[in-house]
Amino acid sequence: MANRFTATEKWVDPWFCGLCEKDKLFWIFLVDNCDHAGMWQVNWPLVCFHIKDYVFNEGAFKGRIVKLKGDKWFIPKFIEFQYKTGLNPENRAHASVLSILKKEGVLKGLSSPLQGRKDKDKDKDKDKDKDDSFINTLKTKEVYRGVDIERELGKCQVWCETNKKVFSQRRFVNWLNRADKPMVIKKPEPKQEKYAPPDPKQQEAVSKLIHETAKKMNS
Repeated sequence: MANRFTATEKWVDPWFCGLCEKDKLFWIFLVDNCDHAGMWQVNWPLVCFHIKDYVFNEGAFKGRIVKLKGDKWFIPKFIEFQYKTGLNPENRAHASVLSILKKEGVLKGLSSPLQGRKDKDKDKDKDKDKDDSFINTLKTKEVYRGVDIERELGKCQVWCETNKKVFSQRRFVNWLNRADKPMVIKKPEPKQEKYAPPDPKQQEAVSKLIHETAKKMNS
């Protein structure tokens, strides 16, 4: 069986604390044995195997279990708890969950299972709108007349990425204000060894050795 999140706070939840011992065991059994879409195929022999002589108390689970056709039960809060950021149709596992929910006819009854993703998209759109507004404002400023703002923006972003700096609007304004002194990526200059003049005594000894060697070769 797949691993999944468990709500440890259930042990202080007034509803859970108010259940009898066997109802508590049944709820844990239910959330552990449902599929990844919160669906459980009713199987009372298996329940009684784990919880001896268990009798289901429907009133205790009112609002937490939805009975579907084909002896299937659905746990609405399972989706909300297991997929806190919402279901992403582009995710294969999430797409499978959405397919099951749609097939069983409970997708419309959920409170916007895609809301988390929509919120993220909205945030991205808001950030983009802010960036566009910022760039457009810079273009209207007299001090930047004749400056290709978008080109400088690209150069600044590349510089930040290369130098592991966080890009920000303030940093970009500083970049523009230093347009006459562009920020460049300085390459380290190769180290050059300092020239040291030869030691006269050492040079004289070398010359003497060369002379003696040549003399022996000619003899």
